[in-house]
Amino acid sequence: QASPRNIVVTIAVDYWEGLKSLFSCPREIWVAYVVKVLESICYFSAVLVLMIFLTEDMGLRPVSTYGLSKAAQELAAHTYRRARNLRVLVMRSFNLVGPGQAPNFVVPDFCTQVARYASGRSRDAMRVGNLDVERDFTDVRDGVRAFRMVMELEDPAAAYNVATGTAVPIRQILEWILDEARVRPEIISDASRCRSGEIARVRGDAGRLRSHTGWAPERDIESSVREVYQWIARRYERAQGPVNTVEETVRE
Repeated sequence: QASPRNIVVTIAVDYWEGLKSLFSCPREIWVAYVVKVLESICYFSAVLVLMIFLTEDMGLRPVSTYGLSKAAQELAAHTYRRARNLRVLVMRSFNLVGPGQAPNFVVPDFCTQVARYASGRSRDAMRVGNLDVERDFTDVRDGVRAFRMVMELEDPAAAYNVATGTAVPIRQILEWILDEARVRPEIISDASRCRSGEIARVRGDAGRLRSHTGWAPERDIESSVREVYQWIARRYERAQGPVNTVEETVRE
């Protein structure tokens, strides 16, 4: 049986071997590389999250084994950047959302459940986790634009947050989806979808990104969420058999 220590070691080794192979590539093939770190909340302690925005200058204080693996990735990236003078860019992106996202994320998961109900494919109750937590969502197209703008900087900083600075309740996300679908299925709280010790409210400060690049989010998150629902719902309307909600190319 795997112990927590063994799990941490396994995660760290998996990420380390991949990064070591990448950063050991011949220098002549390097142009730019972005280390994209999902769920920046993993870096920091609950106390910091509850008190203030998460900034780029805060020390790394992971609160889970997953967060530990992400912090290790960033530290390895900075080490190789200094040791080999590599152009390594660290992007700490908060929650991204947009058409084409894998269904295991909260927005497409809700949209898929609601689309199945609205299309008549299912009359099962919706299963949700903790609807009272709040997260900082950015449209993925705004996120990609932030990555590109940082990659074009002549002398980028060590790390950048990609965030709007606004925390949106997950309950509000669900309400937007239900309103767009015009249905009201039964909703059941599923303990298996709740995370132990989940932090209630998370916001990111992208001040460095704004200062260095002029970046600002252009897309309204409510509109992005409704667009995800319509993108998934269209597939249920057209398909006769099983639906793959991420198989088609997303165009601007």
